[in-house]
Amino acid sequence: MSDFDPISKLLLENYGGDIIQLIRGYRLEYRKEQLLDKDTTVLRRQSDVVLRVKEDGQEYIISVEIQTHKDREMNMRMLEYSALLHRKYKLPVY
Repeated sequence: MSDFDPISKLLLENYGGDIIQLIRGYRLEYRKEQLLDKDTTVLRRQSDVVLRVKEDGQEYIISVEIQTHKDREMNMRMLEYSALLHRKYKLPVY
């Protein structure tokens, strides 16, 4: 874990609306999801921040991962996170 991870996670947790506005370009209704079951299937994966967003009557999940150094496996981890979150919430994941 990088020294920046705890600070970045805290900022994302406290300023989720601002992060969504930065990503989407405008404010949206959202709520932070608590991942209580951290051991989903045989993979042990924990997303940094998971937000359930409501936009134009549609709900979806935004998964935010803090990346402070180059990680050649990041694309595979994001695929795993997205698949596990989609399975859990039955919503599109971005």
